[in-house]
Amino acid sequence: MLGDVGRRRPVHWVALDDDDEDWPGNYLSRLVKTNPVLGLGRPGAVDELRSHLESWFGSAIATPERTTQDAIRDEEAAKLILAQDTTTGLKEALGGQFVSDAALDEALGVPPAPVRLPEG
Repeated sequence: MLGDVGRRRPVHWVALDDDDEDWPGNYLSRLVKTNPVLGLGRPGAVDELRSHLESWFGSAIATPERTTQDAIRDEEAAKLILAQDTTTGLKEALGGQFVSDAALDEALGVPPAPVRLPEG
C-alpha cells in the first residue's frame, strides 16, 4: 500500500485497513482502522473516513443542503467509476486474456444483466 503511494504520490489519500500493526507512525493519521468482521461498520470508522474526505473535498460531500437525489446521483456515478476502474484493473492484471467485458464477467461469475423486453 505505502509502496503504491510512494510511486503515485497522490495529494490526498487515506488507507482502510483492519490491521494497524506495523503502520509507520507518520502515516497513522492516514489510516482508518476498520473491523476485521464489520469493515466500515466499526463504530466511528465512517465518521473518520468522512472527516478525511470533507477536509479534502468539503463541498462535494453530502450535506443537509444537498438533496437526496443529488447524493444518489453522485453515489451512482462513483459506483460506475469504481466498476470501470475495477474492470480495467482486472483486465490489465489478467494480461488482456479476455476479449470482452462479457467474457470477463462470465469468468468472474458475474450474472448477466436482466434483459428488458419492450412493453406491449
